[in-house]
Amino acid sequence: MFLRSVVHGGLFLLASALLMAQPARGPEAVARKALDLLLEEKYPELSAMFSDNFKQTVTLEFLEQRVSAELKEFGAPQDIGQLVLGTDGPNNLVSFPVRFANTSIHVQFTLNPARQVVGMFFRPPDKPLPYTWKRPSYSKPETFHEREVTVGADRWKLGGTLSVPVARGKVPGIVLVHGPGPNDRNESLFATRMFEDLAEGLASRGYAVLRYDKRSKVYGDEMSETD
Repeated sequence: MFLRSVVHGGLFLLASALLMAQPARGPEAVARKALDLLLEEKYPELSAMFSDNFKQTVTLEFLEQRVSAELKEFGAPQDIGQLVLGTDGPNNLVSFPVRFANTSIHVQFTLNPARQVVGMFFRPPDKPLPYTWKRPSYSKPETFHEREVTVGADRWKLGGTLSVPVARGKVPGIVLVHGPGPNDRNESLFATRMFEDLAEGLASRGYAVLRYDKRSKVYGDEMSETD
């Protein structure tokens, strides 16, 4: 009995070690699985690959009705070509050229670091990836560093980013204040990040810069329920 327990325990440890040694699935494999489920119209399985936030935006009902109807207009899938890779911050962009009976498109998936689908797009053949934010030429990232900060300590506290010049001693500081609308700390609008451009440019020139997520962006639902 003792020997059997030892053997079983050793096999369990060996199996665990082998599982841990297996490499994590890359974004290409995850995106290809999502594409196959999409083309096979296995929408519940595809939805299971979505992040919680993306499930609220692209619901199972939306997949089964709107997306399914659009795929039917494309016709039967004929061929899948060589994928195209890109990045947008911490996210991976994987785009597949797909030739259907009636048209050709790129099907692009956006994956977060946890390999969850956080975006899915039908793109034209000549534009497989979206335009993404690129660091402006006037930014000198070697001259400053950034750290995450929290603004406030009450129930409405906000996340932010502080860009600080590498130079020692006191430096002038600037706080970037939002205009109207529920904006994030970068004033992101598609591929435009105006506040990130400003913060990196000013930090490159010796200013400490604070940018933060707007309260209406973070607490929009809660604020709408307050008197």
